[in-house]
Amino acid sequence: MQNNQTSRKKILIIEDQPLHQKIFENLLSRTYDLFIVKTLDEATKILESENPQMMIMDIHIDGFDGRSCLEYPTLLIPVVATSASAEMSTEGYQEFGFSGFIKKPASARETIKIVDRALKETPQQLKEKENTSALNQQVVKELISFNSKERLISIYQDFILETRELLDRIESSLIDNSQRKTIEVFHTIKGNSGTLGAQKIHDLSTKAQEFARDQNTLEAKKFIPIIRKEVGSLEMLLASPTIFNNGQH
Repeated sequence: MQNNQTSRKKILIIEDQPLHQKIFENLLSRTYDLFIVKTLDEATKILESENPQMMIMDIHIDGFDGRSCLEYPTLLIPVVATSASAEMSTEGYQEFGFSGFIKKPASARETIKIVDRALKETPQQLKEKENTSALNQQVVKELISFNSKERLISIYQDFILETRELLDRIESSLIDNSQRKTIEVFHTIKGNSGTLGAQKIHDLSTKAQEFARDQNTLEAKKFIPIIRKEVGSLEMLLASPTIFNNGQH
């Protein structure tokens, strides 16, 4: 009996409405160990202490847009989004990185099916993290055909310096609540990183720009430390003596 209990998968549910908490509890508690919280601070503690195998979250809680949580490098579990209003199709949520979408009030059969499927499959956002390399090798191959290795490294180093300066500028513009400046700077980072094949930085800045365009500067701001981390990873990658070997003839 004890072994059966310990083999049960753990699911973290972030939901601040008591009615929806009760619905999820009734639907899932017989099969899974549930940790139901109503704030992001509580959710962070559960993620650290209990290591759940899956997360179900209301994508609008504490003024937070849950889509940005998929960008955190340490979040490697399936995440199912929930909302009372479908802002996009189920396919749209999956393309964004969620492993599924449950429209509230939750249908019993549909909820169980979505949870079961998400737990069995590799999380969509994890697939994207695994499949997205720091540098797009096709772009690197094209660049190395026109530049020496030393010249190309110098270009990437200039890009790193400029990106850090731009991120500093974004933080200042966000403090001033300037949506236009925020959009412009993320757009510049997106363009530069795309040209150089810095794929992860390009993808992150693209999503950050989308939030800024939606007048959600608080969510856009959350991408800054993540992009900084990727810039640091790229800087370390440049120190590798074989970094451009695959792109050389």
